[in-house]
Amino acid sequence: MKKKKIAILRFGAIGDIIHSLPFLFMLKESIKNVEITYITANSTYLINLLKAVPCIDKVIGVDLSFNFNINAYSKLKAAIDTIKKSNFDMFFNLHPSWKTKLFCEMAKQKEVYTYKSNDNTTNEHVWKNFAKTYFNKEQIENFNLNSCLPLIRPSKQTSEKLFETMPFYNSKKKLIGLIPFVGFKRTHKAWDLEYWVSLIKIIASQHEIILFGGRDSGFNAEIIMSKINTAQIPVHNLTGKLTLLETAMILSKMDIIVGADTGPTHLAGAMKTKTLALFGPTNKDRHSPFYGKSLRSTYNCGLGCSEKKCTQKINNNCMSHLTPIFVYNQIQEALN
Repeated sequence: MKKKKIAILRFGAIGDIIHSLPFLFMLKESIKNVEITYITANSTYLINLLKAVPCIDKVIGVDLSFNFNINAYSKLKAAIDTIKKSNFDMFFNLHPSWKTKLFCEMAKQKEVYTYKSNDNTTNEHVWKNFAKTYFNKEQIENFNLNSCLPLIRPSKQTSEKLFETMPFYNSKKKLIGLIPFVGFKRTHKAWDLEYWVSLIKIIASQHEIILFGGRDSGFNAEIIMSKINTAQIPVHNLTGKLTLLETAMILSKMDIIVGADTGPTHLAGAMKTKTLALFGPTNKDRHSPFYGKSLRSTYNCGLGCSEKKCTQKINNNCMSHLTPIFVYNQIQEALN
């Protein structure tokens, strides 16, 4: 029987990529003898992470920046030629924009299913909105997402070898992973660094503390570390030291993760690690972690709320109403 070839096109932040994955598991489960190719940004770290997703058969990295130089053009043309030769039976554009539309036309994809990002689904999780590109409401509601977790499955042997190199490998304490950093585009989603420091001081005597984050988070990590007496309060700072796949491996070893609304937090949920996501302006119905729960500020500033921009003069206003002692109590409850 001939395989049915399906392509998934999605760019964006790591959290956006992760939110698309349940849709792929649904496709693999509902369509027999299917081969799924994921087309995304040409990032080695991201490609290696996606190769560890069991329902993805191939990954193609593409640079859609449309930089008009010979090297960029030749790479784009090579990717387009590869997609043309693949003869996909179905092509899902989960990142609708003029660039991806042009890309689909250049790749001569005829049967293109396009994700409707402006659909009136504000109270549905993002992954369900992705799934609506092909499946009906009943099929989506009947899908058991928990049975698919973890969505990313690195080699157990490789994961264990990496874990053995960690200074907390033989610790008898609970392993608490913290993800404090949200990047520079949406700083209103951040929890104040002083709050993270306070939380660390509260829980450090009972648990091992591990900081996670990308390379762009190094400066903030140094600020947190500078405010802590590491001789008395040992904190393991892995910020910027791991690849995405390695981050997934170590996140899976944590007893619990506490993080702001950022990619590694969503990655932790996808790894079936208990996750507490700290939300202020984030819609918890659309973005809650796959495993765990969101702790959303109930503070109402009266000015309305936007996930992309804060209209308050003081950023983090709603986030500041999530206190360290409240988060600590939630951690203890989750661990028990």
